[in-house]
Amino acid sequence: MEDFASLALIEQIGEEEIAIWAISVTSTSTELSGAWVIKSNDLNSFRSITDGKLHMEISSQDKTRKLLGLDPHLKVSIEDFIAEARNDAIEGAAIFHKHLVDNEKAYKDYMAVAPNDRKLLPKVVRQKLIEPEFNNWPERFKLEDSKNYLDKIGKKGLLKSADPKLEKILITARCVQAFIEMWKRDEVERKNKVYLDTETASETILPKSWLQKLL
Repeated sequence: MEDFASLALIEQIGEEEIAIWAISVTSTSTELSGAWVIKSNDLNSFRSITDGKLHMEISSQDKTRKLLGLDPHLKVSIEDFIAEARNDAIEGAAIFHKHLVDNEKAYKDYMAVAPNDRKLLPKVVRQKLIEPEFNNWPERFKLEDSKNYLDKIGKKGLLKSADPKLEKILITARCVQAFIEMWKRDEVERKNKVYLDTETASETILPKSWLQKLL
C-alpha cells in the first residue's frame, strides 16, 4: 500500500471561483499542506493543484458537476471513509474478544489433561491482554456537520482563515484531518496486537477504499 497520499478538498464559491485545500498524509504526519482560491475558468491552475491527488468535492452536486479536469477514479467520499473505519473498529474488537474466548478454552482443555500427559503437549498459557482502544466512530457523517463534530471532540481551535473565502473549506479540512489521525491511531492499535494475523494487523495511512484508487 501507499506510504504517501495527497487529498484535495474542493469547493466552488459562487459561479466564478473555486477554493481548494490540500491535505498531505504520511505514516508520521497529516498536514494541511496548501490552500488556494482560483478562478473557475483557470483550468491550468486547477489541474496543476489537483493532478494525481485524491479529491473530495464539498460543494452541492449541481455545482461540482461543472468542474473540469478531475480524474473520476480519484474521487473519494467521507461516507466510505467512516464506514470502513467504523467496521474495522468493530471487527477489531470482535477479534479481540474471540481470541480471549478461544485462549480460555484452550487453556482449560490443556489444564484438564493429566500433568504427566500434559508434558507431551505444547504449553498453553492463559493470556492477560489489554483490550484495544479503538475510536468511537459515528454511524453516519456529513461534511456539513464538520464544525459541530470538531466542537464535540474538543477541536474548536484553528478554524479561522485569514481569507474568508477559505473559512468553510478550512473547517472541513480540519475535520477530515482529525478523521485521518483517528484512523491512524486505530491502525496502531490493530498492528500492536499479537492476536491478529499479519494481514489484519497491517498498517495503512488511509482506509483501503481510498488507497486502492491510487493503485
